[in-house]
Amino acid sequence: MTQELNSKFLVNTLVIGSETVSNIAIYKDRFENDKTYIYFCLNNSCKLPVTSVPGALQQIEYNVEKSNFNLGF
Repeated sequence: MTQELNSKFLVNTLVIGSETVSNIAIYKDRFENDKTYIYFCLNNSCKLPVTSVPGALQQIEYNVEKSNFNLGF
């Protein structure tokens, strides 16, 4: 999923991930074995997680439309 997201031209977007439990603050209470969640976070707040790249892109696209900025996808 990380590779698929990184293949898109996502301006000012940071894609990070972890395959194990981590003590890093951004991962706190977000890791589950055998499940992949994508969180869209903006201005110190995260939306509910989604489990697919198209779902994540919808969240990103929605926020881009609200800001009148076009990512080109």
